[in-house]
Amino acid sequence: MKKLCLAVLFLGALAYASQDGNDSPFAAVTPTVHQEMDDVTITVIETWMPGVQALGLDWLNTEDGYIIMASANEDRINRWDASGEALSGYIDLMDTNTSCFGVAAGPSDAIFTSNDWSLTNLFVCASGPTWVDLPANPAGSGGRGMEFDEASGEYWEAGSSGSTYTIYRFVPGGTQNSYVITEPNNQLSGLAVFPYEGNLGVMVTCYNTLNFYFYVFDGSTLSYLATVPCPSVGASSSLGLCYADTRGTFFWSWSGGSGNGLTEIDIDIELGLTSATWGSIKTQF
Repeated sequence: MKKLCLAVLFLGALAYASQDGNDSPFAAVTPTVHQEMDDVTITVIETWMPGVQALGLDWLNTEDGYIIMASANEDRINRWDASGEALSGYIDLMDTNTSCFGVAAGPSDAIFTSNDWSLTNLFVCASGPTWVDLPANPAGSGGRGMEFDEASGEYWEAGSSGSTYTIYRFVPGGTQNSYVITEPNNQLSGLAVFPYEGNLGVMVTCYNTLNFYFYVFDGSTLSYLATVPCPSVGASSSLGLCYADTRGTFFWSWSGGSGNGLTEIDIDIELGLTSATWGSIKTQF
């Protein structure tokens, strides 16, 4: 009977992991905070329960006001209207892209790109929609949250391999750069990029540790900034991040006892003697 119970628990864990790509869904980790900025304040603007899985996340630049988010349960990418506060259409994923997590709005000649936690491919959706399969994901099946930086034409992606956590910067089939980060202590999930003091900020989060980790990229080096706890909204797992440049805010997706949540947050940083939000920083560029 004991062996049977263990087998049932093991199969249950596998079934759970297959829902969102979390390789160790029951391994909760105690958050650790390394505050190395003067002060970071996170304010919750609003939280919604969209009724669908919200993995990866990205701000849809071509149609301002919308967030794209993957649903591996439905094999589609849903669109969320941030102003109307409701789902607003979807696109079915490529038939082979059955374990999608990361979605990126770009490149410029396509609607968006997705990855897959059971394959090493990227999938690019052009207008139509027509899908193209690219065997060029440097993070392989370990890739999760992903964004496309329009200014540089590069993708950024969070990836994990065992206890090694890496941020990737790359052009499919072209240049590839990777940065091992040591602050997280759990499998990476969401990733967002945003303007930061003339450079590029990078923010990641983990499935089982409810922290946000901040970094800055100066064009050659990725440097650590700070770690702050996620806001208390009933989350037990972080699933996605994106930065909405026209709103100057971030969106964070998560799962918890109440279901799948989507939260808009404002981040305020004390910069020396002055205080600025990402929204006001954005206007300087």
